[in-house]
Amino acid sequence: MEDSAISSSIDENRIRLVIPPFMSRTLLLNTTKPMAQYLSRSPDFNVSIHVGNSLDGFTREVIEGRFELVYPSAFMASYLVKDHGFRPLLRTNESYHGVVFALERGPVSRIQDLRGKTIAMAGGVHGGSIMGIDMLLRAGLTVGEDIEIREVERYDTVILDVLGGKADAGAVPDNSLSMFSEPLLESLRIVAVSQLAASAVLLASPSSRYRSRHT
Repeated sequence: MEDSAISSSIDENRIRLVIPPFMSRTLLLNTTKPMAQYLSRSPDFNVSIHVGNSLDGFTREVIEGRFELVYPSAFMASYLVKDHGFRPLLRTNESYHGVVFALERGPVSRIQDLRGKTIAMAGGVHGGSIMGIDMLLRAGLTVGEDIEIREVERYDTVILDVLGGKADAGAVPDNSLSMFSEPLLESLRIVAVSQLAASAVLLASPSSRYRSRHT
């Protein structure tokens, strides 16, 4: 796999696919496996996979059309389809909940207790963060007024910031918590859980050659 900032040249015989930066190579491989299986059914394409540097950079490059295929979160996928004309090709069978969590021995026992406090989230248009904001709004909390967001680049940083006292709470997909050991997780308390969402969708950009050859 290549970093999305390394190669910007366009190869006429190659289709460039970009995936967001994940917090571990294990999660990266597990998430992209359905996508790789899908692409293997179309041997006429030489598909190169690129990994975004950051969530903000990933979002910007996708919207600018630098890649023909993208494998984003379900929430970002709905945004790209609705507002930017991307075409869904594949949805995974895996799913996740968004969760808001805090320290088990801290003062936050329910999401409403976050008024006047700080919550850590991964920046950019990403499922765990968007679901977290949705849960805050449903609890009657206005971002920037009732609660401040501490933006970081990775889900593991969200968790570490809560454990380290840099944020009062964090919002992540529940499957990202499995990357940490049980003793660490026992020190956290889940204070809100979102509805279930699909983990990823393979999309073709409006100008993708993949879209024109495979319908």
